[in-house]
Amino acid sequence: MSEKIVSTNIKREINTFTLKKIFDAKAASELAGLLYKGDRNKYTNKRGNFKIPAKEVWEILSQYWDYDFALKFVRKKLSSQNAIGCYNYSKWNGYISSEKNYIKELQKLQNGLEKYEWQCKQGSIDQKIQLINRKQKISQRDRERQVKMMALNQLSITKLNTLRNDFIEYLLFLNNEKMFPTLKHSSGVDYFIDGVPFDQKVSKGLGRSFVKDYGIDESLTFARNHKDKLAISLFNNQDTFRFDNSSVNRIFVVFTDDDISPSEVRFKLKQVQWGQPMSLMGCLNGKAIPFQCHCVLI
Repeated sequence: MSEKIVSTNIKREINTFTLKKIFDAKAASELAGLLYKGDRNKYTNKRGNFKIPAKEVWEILSQYWDYDFALKFVRKKLSSQNAIGCYNYSKWNGYISSEKNYIKELQKLQNGLEKYEWQCKQGSIDQKIQLINRKQKISQRDRERQVKMMALNQLSITKLNTLRNDFIEYLLFLNNEKMFPTLKHSSGVDYFIDGVPFDQKVSKGLGRSFVKDYGIDESLTFARNHKDKLAISLFNNQDTFRFDNSSVNRIFVVFTDDDISPSEVRFKLKQVQWGQPMSLMGCLNGKAIPFQCHCVLI
């Protein structure tokens, strides 16, 4: 039985669970065929066609895994096109359109058409609806209006966050040839750097807890000089309703200015020098959790 934990470093080895986080079945079959070094007659039919059975693809990929070859394969495959010129992967479509759509959503905010403040904490929409339902002396129409406004607020902010995250992930892909992307959106891991899995988290500030601990005037300077403290604070105060314990490593990209433009984000991320990740100890729900982390302030 395969353990449902992402491999700690796919440069050394990779398990089936991790492979399925990265590849769709078609790409996995193609790569397995390229990596297989056994007796090819075993999987060649009478017409001379070589094909590994679907049930054996993942095992063969794990057995004959070649990180450097797979890195080149997956980076090229992500932007591949089909016979009529359409991109094969929705993730790449999201990448290349992210900056334009991110700018469009930002303009809505700047023009006052949207508000970038959560009316309801992520994961607690059910509780908020119950509170609205219990309100006295309001009509059913008002209840429905409040729920609708809250839902639309969540939709708008989630859309902006998704575009922003895709834009940043795309920039990291362009700027770092060691970044090993997944071909599909997978919970718990967005990509690998030097073989280590990371889940990308983007924060529009240092976090209330960090600012409270180190002061409004001093917190930014302290964060720049102590990224480890900032990373631990962000880790410990993350929303747990979406927490995926199959992989706990984090890339924290932290906005230190509400007015930073997409062009400035592009410039600042291009300057990032990727060294070794920090090895830190976080705490969630009273449990100590070791994790690796890069923390980028922009």
